[in-house]
Amino acid sequence: MSIGGDSPVEPTSAADEWLKTQWAISVGRWIAVVVGFGLAFGIQASPKDWQPAPISRAGLVAMTIALAAYNSIAFFGLKPIRKRSARFAERLVGAFIVGDFLICAGWVLLLSNNHYNTGFALFCVIAIEIAVNYPRQNRVALAFLAAYGGVLIASRRIGESIGASPGIFQIHWDELGFRLFIVTIVTGLTMVITREREKLRELAEARSVTDALTGLGNRRALDTRLAEEVVRAERIGYPLTVLLADVDNFKTYNDTYGHRVGDEILRVIGRVLQTQGLRQGSDHAYRYGGEEFLVLLPGLGADDALEVAERLREAIRSETTAIRLPRGPVPVTVSVGLAVFPTDGGNAEEVVQRADIALYRAKEQRDRAVAYKPEGTVPPAPQRTSPRAAAG
Repeated sequence: MSIGGDSPVEPTSAADEWLKTQWAISVGRWIAVVVGFGLAFGIQASPKDWQPAPISRAGLVAMTIALAAYNSIAFFGLKPIRKRSARFAERLVGAFIVGDFLICAGWVLLLSNNHYNTGFALFCVIAIEIAVNYPRQNRVALAFLAAYGGVLIASRRIGESIGASPGIFQIHWDELGFRLFIVTIVTGLTMVITREREKLRELAEARSVTDALTGLGNRRALDTRLAEEVVRAERIGYPLTVLLADVDNFKTYNDTYGHRVGDEILRVIGRVLQTQGLRQGSDHAYRYGGEEFLVLLPGLGADDALEVAERLREAIRSETTAIRLPRGPVPVTVSVGLAVFPTDGGNAEEVVQRADIALYRAKEQRDRAVAYKPEGTVPPAPQRTSPRAAAG
């Protein structure tokens, strides 16, 4: 829902990135399924010791079928599952990773160490899979590396006992150590890269909902929060007050002192709204557009909200006197209009419109706060970009 203007294009969300990652992993599993069937049916016993048959061809086939079965769920069903329960989807992915490890370990052990480079490559892929899903959980990575070390030791023991000449398939310790080292490096680097990508995404998401000049939430953030607060107020049954504030004579400041002073005024107001007069964690302030600001006050009726509006007006007047102007300090005043959901409007758009009407009335005399009050047939607010366009 947007309460005015076109909504900006939303950046890719963390959920979208997560689904793309899981889709890519699922594609990799399908490739592994093809490889698994190829290994199960393609390897034949050689009359010479250099290539024995798999220890259990049926076991290879069974594990490959199991891989294909649960990957079908991951490939076709993970998106609708996540829509219903994100937590369950994430736990399901964790189970898939455990399955990937067990099947890959089974392949390595049942192949009697021939085609062991295939198993090594698959474990590198699993290392990437674990790192991108759990980039900040070092214990998971350490558990994986310890388990992989156990698989390497077991594969060496198997190599000591198979074939006509025991030991011919034995993998040397230096080679096992090298494999473990490479998988460790792959795991560590992928975790570091994934962490940095998450930080950049979180920074981009924060910037996409933050006004760069004032540090307040922008219209995109407002649309989301207002819709949530209206639903919450309706469900719980408490009032939700919308304050709409506009800087008086803002155009005069810009024309007289320049846009640098105008920007500084907006920054100071943003700082006041973030630090003074509002309940931390409960009330929310946004830059509504231009020199207009909107504040959400959950749980407050009109009388309490008027007190908040008066405190904000006084704080803004006081703080803006510190702005250096060529002609000395000039206190900046704001006019405030407010409306209450559901008393003054039955939905988000209506309550904002009522607050805009109250603001228009406040601008008639400026430097005051006015609550919306229907008086007979209330004429709609004139078409304008902001109250200052009509009232100065």
